[in-house]
Amino acid sequence: MLASKIWEDATVLNVDFAEEVPCYSLYALMKLESVFLGICKFDMYITDQTYEKYFLAISEQIKIHN
Repeated sequence: MLASKIWEDATVLNVDFAEEVPCYSLYALMKLESVFLGICKFDMYITDQTYEKYFLAISEQIKIHN
């Protein structure tokens, strides 16, 4: 989700994700994101090749399970 906020022009917002995955509240997602960014010291660099690799892998899993 964080990588998409860097690479995508129209990204999924936390509120959108919370609606699609209701087992996580919006507050929980925001807290998780905040803690994760702190652990990473806000260093969120990801190459376009790495992003594409995982984006395609996740997309394929979604197709399989839908």
